[in-house]
Amino acid sequence: MAVDLEELDPEPESEPESSSGLGYAERLIAGPGVSLLAMAVVSVVTWTAFQAGNADPFLLQPPFEEAWWQLPLSVFAHQSMAHLVSNATMVAVAGGLVAMFSGAVRYHLFFVTSGILAGMAQVAATGALGEATPVLGASGAALALTGYVITGNDISSWVLDQAPRWVVTVVVAGVALALTLRYSGLHVANVAHLAGAVIGLAAGQFNLLRS
Repeated sequence: MAVDLEELDPEPESEPESSSGLGYAERLIAGPGVSLLAMAVVSVVTWTAFQAGNADPFLLQPPFEEAWWQLPLSVFAHQSMAHLVSNATMVAVAGGLVAMFSGAVRYHLFFVTSGILAGMAQVAATGALGEATPVLGASGAALALTGYVITGNDISSWVLDQAPRWVVTVVVAGVALALTLRYSGLHVANVAHLAGAVIGLAAGQFNLLRS
């Protein structure tokens, strides 16, 4: 009589991989961890360039199409250690929360894109009022991450889904203004802060970073 050995000694089923623990640690390193490292490295190079009197490659300034490399570099470059530490703290906290449910590719695309758009908004605003002022720093991207956390969590997403569209618009505008005022000051890119906050709040409402 033939005997099926697989029936007598079946292979144990493999346990599903946990979505927490090491998985989150990997996303944390691949997402905000890489951003923070890039911010530190590019900022050190920027400070050296300032000392040498040639920091233009790291400053976002018009016309944008003539020096396209300024677009991403300006997001990671910072003027001083205090500037770097303040933005890095926001990125570490908000980015760490976003990394809980976002893949590394989506995270970095959002980080760089929101930072670039916020910087361009700042340059455009100062240009419309007079002479365009160069800008650098990850504050726009950091506030975009912060805004995403505010509207992208399960509770706020459910509340906003139940609210009329005009209410959502007012709430987003009010929160964006509050975040801007919280981090406003002299010689600060307040328009970039506002633009970044709006981008993050809107993206969070549609859960664009959920993988």
